[in-house]
Amino acid sequence: MKALSVFRLDGPEHQLVGRIVLEPATFAYDPGYLALPDACALSCSLPLREEPYSEDRLMPYFDGLLPEGTARIAQAAALNVEPDNYLMLLLRCGLEIIGDIAVTEGEPPATQGGYRPLDERNLEALFSSMGELAESNSEARLSLAGTQGKTGLAHASGATMESGWLQPRAGAASTHILKVGALPDVPFLEYLCLKTAAACGIDSPEVDLLRFGRPVLCVARYDRAVTPGGESPHVARLHQEDFAQALGVLPDAKYRELEPSTATAVANLLRTRSTRPLEDIETFARVTLFNYLVGNCDNHLKNLSLLHRPSGAGLRLAPVYDLVSTTRFDRFSRAMGMRLGGASVIDDVKADDLTKFGETIGVDRRELAEIARELAEAVTGALRAAGDEQPQFPELPYVADDLLEDMAPRLDVLDHFAT
Repeated sequence: MKALSVFRLDGPEHQLVGRIVLEPATFAYDPGYLALPDACALSCSLPLREEPYSEDRLMPYFDGLLPEGTARIAQAAALNVEPDNYLMLLLRCGLEIIGDIAVTEGEPPATQGGYRPLDERNLEALFSSMGELAESNSEARLSLAGTQGKTGLAHASGATMESGWLQPRAGAASTHILKVGALPDVPFLEYLCLKTAAACGIDSPEVDLLRFGRPVLCVARYDRAVTPGGESPHVARLHQEDFAQALGVLPDAKYRELEPSTATAVANLLRTRSTRPLEDIETFARVTLFNYLVGNCDNHLKNLSLLHRPSGAGLRLAPVYDLVSTTRFDRFSRAMGMRLGGASVIDDVKADDLTKFGETIGVDRRELAEIARELAEAVTGALRAAGDEQPQFPELPYVADDLLEDMAPRLDVLDHFAT
């Protein structure tokens, strides 16, 4: 094997985008793809051009398509591949990736492998361990970035969320990401944070809590468009990239503060690449203040994404995801993944830091104060309502109460800033 082929799966015909030549690794766009009138780059960090990209340029995007940490180790073990051999890992599980990309040894991706129905016993077994999730992802040729134990499943239209689950096979598209937590409250916290974010006017995917032997968070994929019908869903893939990929940052550097600040880099990219930059920068500001409020210090570059519009119609800030209150756990760092004003540690943030944050991203203080006021007024009621929505999980209201208590000092900071 001398090269890997990269395809786009966003239309009825699989489109060859380019090839990764091995030893040394380089990536080049295919001339036929470059000639298309609606050709668009895989990533903002890999703009369209004839010249090949060296490995240091291609690695942030392609390595960024893979799992990280223990999830990567488990998937590599299931595939009998070394965890640091990212190109071989991508080849072995690169038929169902975040976005609309597929990676093969050269041949176009085969017709979708179909779906296998899963009953309750199958689902409980699937979520029993990280190894089981890795085996499932390997069978589906699926890769999901991030560190949590997760898998992609499809859901039959018309079925309840407790039933109708289908395991994709050999590259068939999933419609939902299902996650378990290494700590018991993590699925509850992410559910509460996502539901509360939606109630506070932040674009977020549909989310549910299920119990398959243990609590499982279910999140609808925003990079999939589902047309109901028949026993199996028809799923279209939408291209996306996270901000680490877009800015050419390797996954293991996702917490590194960029110069002059990571927030500035994010805002500048939105200002130059988004089709609605002012709207997306305002949303970025709202998401950042929400992360601060709920205590999500894991607000790094891979937890923000850009969604590419079809046929090269531009980019927009993607819906939020992976919102978890990390300050609820003593074991997690209180250093934020993205500095807020002059503060790196969440407990050090003051009203002046919020003013500085607004200045770095180009949002007027009065506008940012209005966003802070809206969040401060809405969050308590929204969080309590989210805690009451799942009566089959009687512990959920208590987790919501704990989260409200944890965020009380930060709510005071927002109130002070908004006045």
